[in-house]
Amino acid sequence: MTDQQSPSGQQIAPGKPIRHGSHRRLVVVLVVIALFVAAFLVVNEYVKDRAQTQFSRQITSQLGSSQPAEAHIEDWPFLLSLARNQLGHAEVSVGPTPLSFDGHDLNLDSADVDIRGLAPMTGSDQTHAESLDGSVVIGWAEVSRITGVTMSLAGDNKVGASTKFNGFGVSVQANIVATLVLADSSGQLSLVDPTAQVAGVQVPSDIVTGAASRIRSKMVLPALPGGLSYSGISVDSRGVVLQVHGNNVDLSQLR
Repeated sequence: MTDQQSPSGQQIAPGKPIRHGSHRRLVVVLVVIALFVAAFLVVNEYVKDRAQTQFSRQITSQLGSSQPAEAHIEDWPFLLSLARNQLGHAEVSVGPTPLSFDGHDLNLDSADVDIRGLAPMTGSDQTHAESLDGSVVIGWAEVSRITGVTMSLAGDNKVGASTKFNGFGVSVQANIVATLVLADSSGQLSLVDPTAQVAGVQVPSDIVTGAASRIRSKMVLPALPGGLSYSGISVDSRGVVLQVHGNNVDLSQLR
């Protein structure tokens, strides 16, 4: 093979041949990696979907909910959580659910729960969560039943609590309208800034305050099990919306 010459007559060394074999090997490696990643993603999603379905069924069975629970696992990748036998983060929604604990029955209308650090996922009946935060809705009829005080929504963030006013040998039924607050994390409820009217006449504040204080002893929610406590409260047309929180929660007690 002879050297090529430039127009000026100088000789040009032949170029190095292109290594097609190295290029092909690189393409093969990239394709294999892409196939592995795709397979991992498919398997991860498949196993996670199966786990979510099983988790939902387990919760529905344990709580005895009348509607199937919905569980959404947020871990990525889920296969790593499965290998560790620990669930990092899951969100659970349940419908009407009857609970029984500490000698009390409590019927929930619905609950949305955020669970973190659940372990072990399998192989034990004693499952704990590092933290649990939930929003629980209890209907007005159930609130009235468990407190023994007939309550209902009475305006923007206000409740009406039925009671009797006694005076001059006469007992009069009336509604106390007040803000419902959570007095402590154990479930004691209180009526703040109460007012009441009888036959269109405003009841004196000292009488209303005294009546509200008398029914306060009845307005206690059931103590929560498993390390949970009440952390907040609001009211709307559905009923009372309770916020609950707990650390190192024993989920086996929630049944």
